[in-house]
Amino acid sequence: MKKGVIIALMCLGLAGCSSFGRGFAEGILGKSAHEPKACLMWSSGFEGIADTTQNTTKVMITHGAGTRTEGYATPLILNLTQHMHFDTRDYETKTIAMRGEDGSDLGTLRLSRFINETGQEMVFYELNWSSITAATKQQLAYDGSGEYAAERSSVNHKLKYLGNDMMADSVAFMGPLHHRLVDAGRMAICFMINSDYTTLPDHITATCQIDVEKAREQIATADFVFITHSLGSCLTLDALEAATDYYQELQPAFQNMDVSVFMLANQLPLFRIDQQGYQTDTPQGTYADYCQPGGKHYAERRLKTLQVVAFSDPNDLLSYSLEPNTAPIHAALCPQVSNISIETVPAADILGTKMTHPLAAHTTYKKDSRILTLMVFGLHADKSPPDTCRWIQLTHQKESL
Repeated sequence: MKKGVIIALMCLGLAGCSSFGRGFAEGILGKSAHEPKACLMWSSGFEGIADTTQNTTKVMITHGAGTRTEGYATPLILNLTQHMHFDTRDYETKTIAMRGEDGSDLGTLRLSRFINETGQEMVFYELNWSSITAATKQQLAYDGSGEYAAERSSVNHKLKYLGNDMMADSVAFMGPLHHRLVDAGRMAICFMINSDYTTLPDHITATCQIDVEKAREQIATADFVFITHSLGSCLTLDALEAATDYYQELQPAFQNMDVSVFMLANQLPLFRIDQQGYQTDTPQGTYADYCQPGGKHYAERRLKTLQVVAFSDPNDLLSYSLEPNTAPIHAALCPQVSNISIETVPAADILGTKMTHPLAAHTTYKKDSRILTLMVFGLHADKSPPDTCRWIQLTHQKESL
């Protein structure tokens, strides 16, 4: 748990930066420079959301530390659909209040469907797990009460609230609530692969029960994409591993399933530091063992391919690069890793020294046109990369993943 506390303190520091906002950045750091923002891509190439082979694309969005309200993913959804010209949306959104097999609260799943002029559909699944950690945060509530905080300055009071909010989620994920948070992700995946948008009621409270034939049909006739932010990167990969293990009857379908995960402000290495206490007993092996025909664990592979594209701003203090050959992703998921170092915010010039506001660097990914372009259209040898981006093309990935 010591490592969990360190992570929480780092989140507290970032939350502290956030309260100063643009006023601090412009007033103290000075005006932003107009130099092109750097972008360096280490990849063998990858498919984008628009490289669909099916009429239906299902996209799940998972947030990071900090309380979220319903509809938090709307700005990202609108940016993506604008890039892809999906300009018609169902009037109603649908909400599932998820319950575990034991009746526990597993957060909410908000569904919205967009359609383009050719009749293709994109269904977005916005996972909000904030309610799971809400009770834990009540243990910190007295710290923000009027009785205790009456003498605290207004700015510091806001800093304390933001720090407590993010710190509690980070500690919870590294501690006793880890399994429940992963169950939320696993349950969301169950609804994603087991339901048809048109037949799902508008607002339900439910536990997902797999219909094997329906799930097989959905897996075979839809493309599946995950977009994560910060802590959500680890939650999503843990949930994918849990789902492919939990629903054993779907193993043949999963083994023919291509999945893409786009990680914004990737934090996977951070939350993989210490998983003792909740690590599964998955057999160990290399990428070749699981993912290449003839490998000794080939029959035990979890997916056909897991395309992982990790976006990390070098000035984001809570974002981490994924070194392709040692990425902390289980080989049974058959990962193919692309690592993209991309400046989302221009540096400011202060007395001849460059500095970038760390919160802006952590929260601006979904607005960067280059990131949106890469997520939508992918990275292909026959197409030019986005402006300012240099592509270091990897010719192969070692079998030691």
